[in-house]
Amino acid sequence: MSEKRLASNQRRSLETMRGKLLLMAEQWGEVDHCVMSELEKLAESFSAVISELTFVIEEKDEQRAENDKEHG
Repeated sequence: MSEKRLASNQRRSLETMRGKLLLMAEQWGEVDHCVMSELEKLAESFSAVISELTFVIEEKDEQRAENDKEHG
C-alpha cells in the first residue's frame, strides 16, 4: 500500500473516531465535566494527527505533480 493511500485510510478512520469521541463528550456534558473535558482533549489530539496525515497526502500530490512536469 502506498504512503498516500495509507495516510488517506487512516485519516478517514481517525475522523470517524474523533466524531465518536465528541459525541461521547457531549453525553458526559451534563454528568461529569472532567470526563467531558478529557474526551474533548483526546478528540483534539486526533485533529492534530489528521492534520499531519493531510500534509503527507498533499506532499505526495506535489511530488507527483513535479515528477509529471519533469517527465511529461
